[in-house]
Amino acid sequence: MQEQNNTTLIEKDLHEKSKVLLSEQEDHYRIFQTQMSPYSHKVMTYMNYKGIPYKRVHANQMDISWAINNVGQSIVPVLITPDDQIMQDSTPILEYLEKQYPQPAAIPNSPLLSFLMWLLEDFADEYLQRLQMHTRWGNNLNIQTASHKISRNFAYGVPKLDIKSLAPVIQARQKKNDSLLGLEGDKQRQNLDQQVLDLLCILDARLEESQFLLGNRPSMADFAFYGPLMIHLYNDPQSNHILETNAPRVCNWLFTIQELGDTRGCVGQTELGEWIDSETDLPPSLLELLKFVSQTYIPLGRATAKASVLREKHFEASVYGIKTTFGASHYKAWAFEQTQLRYRALTNDTKTKIDGILLETGILPGLLEDGVLHNGLYDGFSPPFVKDGIPDARIKHLKEKQQQKKVV
Repeated sequence: MQEQNNTTLIEKDLHEKSKVLLSEQEDHYRIFQTQMSPYSHKVMTYMNYKGIPYKRVHANQMDISWAINNVGQSIVPVLITPDDQIMQDSTPILEYLEKQYPQPAAIPNSPLLSFLMWLLEDFADEYLQRLQMHTRWGNNLNIQTASHKISRNFAYGVPKLDIKSLAPVIQARQKKNDSLLGLEGDKQRQNLDQQVLDLLCILDARLEESQFLLGNRPSMADFAFYGPLMIHLYNDPQSNHILETNAPRVCNWLFTIQELGDTRGCVGQTELGEWIDSETDLPPSLLELLKFVSQTYIPLGRATAKASVLREKHFEASVYGIKTTFGASHYKAWAFEQTQLRYRALTNDTKTKIDGILLETGILPGLLEDGVLHNGLYDGFSPPFVKDGIPDARIKHLKEKQQQKKVV
């Protein structure tokens, strides 16, 4: 027992040191992340590819409390700039970093491909979460493994925090996501099982034709897909079996993404090809991927946007041929609006080129069928930057309610 305590104290010391920049690290970012966070790994693999210097902080239970005070919620990743500004939300973080570190580019020059990239990026962030939570918390082997792994992460360097006692708490907390993500019901679960298999088949075909999603060079979409596919499907034991036996190309692609920028053993790929030529016909496998997006992300995004405007807590949507009840999310509604606005910002020439693709694959008319419903989540804010511990209007409202209760 004493030896175990000694190890915990060593971990605690290492953990505290990881939060401090040394004299030779003054240009480094610091990223509070966990091994189990797909969005953390989305950001880190992107930064590795770019060669952006950062220091990794293993976020434990104490750091989650720090995040609540400084970001307004228990969330990772949190990125701290070299001059101590706090950033949160992976997509705005990547957009900011792309402007600061434009080479090697992670956004295609072609406006057509760039729009498709952002469409796929948001699908990965906002819809794949549904599939990943289904696979992780939908069978006992994954539940037991993931809950203990998350508990071990929370307990890193924290004396007297018992992993076995914490795991059931983690399991109970995750059940709350079932109604939010439309995971309740045997028909829904069976449908999601089929979605996983169908998506893996499409992705494996896409990565047979090109090394990355939009050609032979990685884009923002690749890093967004990497997070849930590696951290959930590949790392969770039962899901890993599904992935390995159905999508070997996807498995190879995961490790290609993971190793980008890694000089250890000279494994990180440095010679890259080009993105797809947007002046020619898109590959059939990419069209199939867009069709999958049109049957999942588009109808759910539309319904989420409506529910957010109407302030509905729950709503129904027909997703992949089955009607399901979901919980409203102002963030997902805001994210869907950003995709709509990206389309609206295209020039008429680009729209002329892309509309045929979007109509063929079913993205249109659904993307704009209800118009652009404005979500004020970030009105008056500057994502990804967080000021005074308040990242958005929702957190501001919650903090104001807490203050009112204290006064009363």
